[in-house]
Amino acid sequence: MEDNTPQITFGLNGITTQQYALIEGIHNPDNPSDFQLTFNFAKDNERRMVGVFSNFVFQQNEKTFLIIECGCHFEIPPESWGFIIQKDGSAILPQTFVTHLAMVTVGVTRGVLHSKLENTGIRVLIPLINITEVFKENLEMQ
Repeated sequence: MEDNTPQITFGLNGITTQQYALIEGIHNPDNPSDFQLTFNFAKDNERRMVGVFSNFVFQQNEKTFLIIECGCHFEIPPESWGFIIQKDGSAILPQTFVTHLAMVTVGVTRGVLHSKLENTGIRVLIPLINITEVFKENLEMQ
């Protein structure tokens, strides 16, 4: 089967830490932690940019002890922007492309979390995540 998805080029234009909170007194290194991951997306048609935001909430015993959200801001050149932008200004990101952007963003968030927790005595890692299981369809953005 042939993949007809156009080759979309992009560059990482910026990284932001949208949220970071460490609530003391909840984390116990001897207990397992759970986490929830959500993604948010934004686009800027004038600047031809797509923002991908990964938000992690870590809990133990149903109590939140850590929140981190990072954003990666991707600039897309005009020739690739034309593949995703629609006549009404909405955008359709192909599943493989959105998966790639999300993987980059999770990796960046992992690094930011490491930097924030370094020398704190708290060891929380964002595990390896199969992002292909998260995005199974193209993503439409208004």
